Amino acid sequence: LVCGGLATGLIALWLVSVITLILPSRDPAHVPMWTGITFAFFVYSALTLLLVWRGPRSAPLSAAVVTLSLVAIAFGGYEVQSMLAATGPGAHFEGYLLVMGVVLAGHGLCALLYTALTAMIARRVRAT
Repeated sequence: LVCGGLATGLIALWLVSVITLILPSRDPAHVPMWTGITFAFFVYSALTLLLVWRGPRSAPLSAAVVTLSLVAIAFGGYEVQSMLAATGPGAHFEGYLLVMGVVLAGHGLCALLYTALTAMIARRVRAT
């Protein structure tokens, strides 16, 4: 989960450079959209890293990570599917969207697995 959180955070940092260096001159209309996506990537990365650091003690944090993980899987899966469908002639394939989708969906899956495993372990520890 730490690797997924760091990868998502690095994508967000890369997006900051794209937003500040490339989009203003090439596609200024999409700066607000990409700024929101970048913020969401930073928040998701930070919350999952905080969850690993704090452990399963915080139920609200775990619930937030689970909720955001479901969104991440859906968004990442949509991006992967969209880019795989865009490989035909005349389609508009964007490799960076494929990579972002794979990382985000993988991060979400790892976070769901992590929260489930830590919850199971915490229950066993409390039961003993």
